[in-house]
Amino acid sequence: MQRPLAILLVSLLACACVSLPGYDQAAYENATSLKARTLALAEKSGVYRFSKYEEAVGELLVDLSAAYEYANGVEHNNESAQNWRYLIGDEGSIVRGWVSTWRQQTMITEIAVAEHRVLVGEAFDTIICLEANKRQLSSCDSLRNSDVEVR
Repeated sequence: MQRPLAILLVSLLACACVSLPGYDQAAYENATSLKARTLALAEKSGVYRFSKYEEAVGELLVDLSAAYEYANGVEHNNESAQNWRYLIGDEGSIVRGWVSTWRQQTMITEIAVAEHRVLVGEAFDTIICLEANKRQLSSCDSLRNSDVEVR
C-alpha cells in the first residue's frame, strides 16, 4: 500500500515542478546587462540630443525585444514575459515611452531622467529577481513598491 502512495506523491511532485520554469543563466545575464545599458542610455537622454544616440537606442530596443521574445518563449514563464512587456511593450511602456519622449523633446529634463531611472531599475530588478529566485521559489513582490507613478 505504501508503494502506490509513494509513486503517487512522486508523480504529483513531478507535475508540480513542470509548471515552473527553471533558472536560466542566459535570461539572468540578459536582464542584468540590458539593465546597465538601458540606465546608461537614460543618463545620456538628459545631456545629449536624441539624434546623437538614435542608432544606440535602436540597437537597445532590438536587444530588449529579443530578451522579451526569449522570456516569452519559455514555457510557464508568463510572469517574467509580462514584466518584459511592461518594460518594453508599446509606446506606453517604460522604455518605449521614454524613447518616444526623448525623440520628441530632443533632450529630457534631469528630473524626468531621474524618475525614468527609478522605473527602469525597479522593472529590471523585478525581472532579475524572478529569474534568480527560480532556484529558491521565493517572492519578488517587495520590489514592486514604488512612489514613482508610471506615465
